Amino acid sequence: MKKFFPFPSLFLFSLFAFLGASCLTQEAPPEAPAFNEALLKRLDDALEREDYRLVLQDTDRVFRDIELSPEGSEAVESRAALAEERLRANLQTALEAGDYPAALIYLRELQALGEAEGEDPGELLFKMADAAEEDRRVPALLTFQSYLLGGGDPGEEDLRRYGGYAMEEGQRYLLELIVSRLREGSLEVPESFEAYLDRKPGMGDYLSGTVTIWVNRGYRIERGMGYADRVIGSGFFIDRRGYLLTNYHVIESQVSTEYKGYSRLYVRLPGDRGDRIPAEVVGWDPVFDLALLKTVMPVPFVFSFDVNQRFDVGERVYAIGSPGGLENTVTSGIVSARGRSLLEMGEAIQVDAPLNGGNSGGPLLNAEGGLLGVVFAKIPQFEGINFAIPTDWIAGRIPEFYQGGRQTALWLGLSLYDGDGRLEVIYVFPNSPAEMAGIRRGDVLTEFNGRPASRIREAQRILLELRGQRLVRGGFIREGETFYALLNLDARPDIPVKTIFRHAPMAGLFAPLFGMQVEAAGRRSYVVKRVFPGSPADEGGFSENDPFVVSRWELVEDAEAVILQMRIKKRKAGFIESVIQLAAWIKLSNVI
Repeated sequence: MKKFFPFPSLFLFSLFAFLGASCLTQEAPPEAPAFNEALLKRLDDALEREDYRLVLQDTDRVFRDIELSPEGSEAVESRAALAEERLRANLQTALEAGDYPAALIYLRELQALGEAEGEDPGELLFKMADAAEEDRRVPALLTFQSYLLGGGDPGEEDLRRYGGYAMEEGQRYLLELIVSRLREGSLEVPESFEAYLDRKPGMGDYLSGTVTIWVNRGYRIERGMGYADRVIGSGFFIDRRGYLLTNYHVIESQVSTEYKGYSRLYVRLPGDRGDRIPAEVVGWDPVFDLALLKTVMPVPFVFSFDVNQRFDVGERVYAIGSPGGLENTVTSGIVSARGRSLLEMGEAIQVDAPLNGGNSGGPLLNAEGGLLGVVFAKIPQFEGINFAIPTDWIAGRIPEFYQGGRQTALWLGLSLYDGDGRLEVIYVFPNSPAEMAGIRRGDVLTEFNGRPASRIREAQRILLELRGQRLVRGGFIREGETFYALLNLDARPDIPVKTIFRHAPMAGLFAPLFGMQVEAAGRRSYVVKRVFPGSPADEGGFSENDPFVVSRWELVEDAEAVILQMRIKKRKAGFIESVIQLAAWIKLSNVI
């Protein structure tokens, strides 16, 4: 199980309670590119390499931020029109080729431009699922499930057909949706569907679908002695063809480019006394700590994804796994809290069920056997503080894992302060989509493609549901005026703050890491200008106009934390100088 260690300091702040805000020092907003021949060449070069999204983003910003002459306006507009035309041609080509995933992306991007009225993305979702009818793979069924949940209205024949597939593949929740639709339409429900749903899975079924995962990393040498280096985790089947889910940190040595040692991956069914069965990693995502594995073995039971699971604090839950390698272990507890900001994106469920090393990657179930999430972490200093990734944050992404390789979310490059029911832009990352689109510190994000976002989790959920769509229209408020910007999204970098730590001005990083904006007052001397409520700076008693001098500023790679030592004169302490050490985890949860 992945462990989280709140870093020791004079002020100890719980990682999941940190409400960060972010910004590198940006005294002046980035200027819009001047309209000249260089700009037209940039647009023409982008058209030549078929980067139509960049053309549309740039032209959108030019029209928004620059007052053009009639000739200039005509020149820019002609490039934008050509980019739209070619984007529409790509849509038509994808439709004719039956490449429905690509067609869906192009369609949604045209809709972000306001240029695809009358088209229905839901129908493309249905075609995506139907194109894989013969294969009947779980990704196709999950796509059909998304179609239904999105308001899709298939006919009776299609409902019956996919109901049959759902039974064959063990996708119980999808079958429940289909039966519900049949009854809503006063249509006859096949007896086989009702019989399947009447047979409720028992704990024995769930145990049979959960496996032990072993990663053999050879031997390590400590003080001249050799020790077996093993990683033990858990996983559970989601596909009868041998696909299963686990945590990324369990199998990290299999795919990490930084790991150079020996690593072999195996799985073992409960009660199997035979050899461990080799497995391969298909897709993985370090941000959500998930990995999809594939093995060749009989699959007695598969778990299905109920994205509408509702649970309350205090509700009884069960975890299945192999703590310490002890397979077939079931532990129970309650939901201690929900909505914990422990991950860079998404939320975590906090539970008090006794979990230990080896539980990582196992399923978390409610009393009815519904899959609530995937166990992934604990805080070892405290009893009964363990975490799971909720199903509704990951189910929609499972089809992407089947495509193979590392899975990355899209990002804007913004750090936000989530307060007072609004999302204030605190920092714009350099060279990010947001900077290229002219977004500034102090802007307030309100929506994506017409979908409102007033909390960070809402914004992150919308980004995850884009399914590869890179061109989106964001709504913002600047100085009381609403404006809209076209954003050409990019892949989210690994730990965004870490990528800029070495070269970013120190003053700017105080906000994302410790929750305060500062102003330089000399060499390594600063003055606090703003403290964000709920942040470490706020909890530590920092106030506006407190002066301080930095004596240590260090990124500790192993702990993925930044250490800050300072001499500060707090107003609340009568400006008596004191020495303080703070530590902050660099995997911030307020970046989109």
